[in-house]
Amino acid sequence: MQKLILVILAVGAITILNGYGQEQQTQAEKTILERLEKLEKIHSATHEWRNLLILSKLRLWLAADCIQAQDNEKVRIWIDQSGLGNSPIAPDNETIRPIYKSGAILGHPAVRFQKGQDFRLFGSKHFNFTAATIFTVTSKLEGNFVVSIFQENTENEHTFYVSVPNIMHHSHHHSYTYLDHQENPTTPHIRTAVMGTNPKDLELYINGVLSTKSILDTTGNPYFVSLDPFPAVARNVCIGFQTTAGFDGDIAEILIYEGKLNDSERMTVEAYLSTKYGIPVYPKY
Repeated sequence: MQKLILVILAVGAITILNGYGQEQQTQAEKTILERLEKLEKIHSATHEWRNLLILSKLRLWLAADCIQAQDNEKVRIWIDQSGLGNSPIAPDNETIRPIYKSGAILGHPAVRFQKGQDFRLFGSKHFNFTAATIFTVTSKLEGNFVVSIFQENTENEHTFYVSVPNIMHHSHHHSYTYLDHQENPTTPHIRTAVMGTNPKDLELYINGVLSTKSILDTTGNPYFVSLDPFPAVARNVCIGFQTTAGFDGDIAEILIYEGKLNDSERMTVEAYLSTKYGIPVYPKY
């Protein structure tokens, strides 16, 4: 299946080159094939893990090492590896697209965001869940939202937020619960958000260590409306930015699951990310 996907990518990419001159096309085809060979090695190395990653619940899987790009190249689309076709797209304006950075996170490639750059996914049918588990591998320079999954036709209604330094169950504007972590690393780390339907059902792990902080809310805000359970509504996905708050740093990988993974499932995904990136997690698995 993986080889079939790579062949399809190669055929599609080479078809795009039909407008090139023969000499340019030959060189471009060679470059594409070299990239595909590299991708095939990556997929082969992670094949054993793929069968353990609870694919039935996986709704989005973004890995920077599966992007076909050169160092510092602008990235237009980040291909979803879940098999559901949920590939987010960067803005039409090339000047505000995130860039591909080889070796950015412990020798692994990443997508580098500067505030205001993002990828967006609209119209997917796979994010109308009422609970989610979200994994990210990031290195923060500065900034805020890494992942937001928000109700269609709104800015931030009924939103799952994973940001630096916290996670949020966002019911309405000015109405949300949030959970910080006792650690706030700027170095590469694995961040896991387990978010239930209830506004107070939040767990945040950094490198496998559970947050010991209390869950807070905005009930004292004069514009507070209410804290509501997550409803099953159509949602869009934004990577790297939401409304006015952008992420400034590197993202190597994101996995979004429907529902709350149990401890065994969560630790399996964390072990995969730990093994891949060389980031220690505790307890050691």
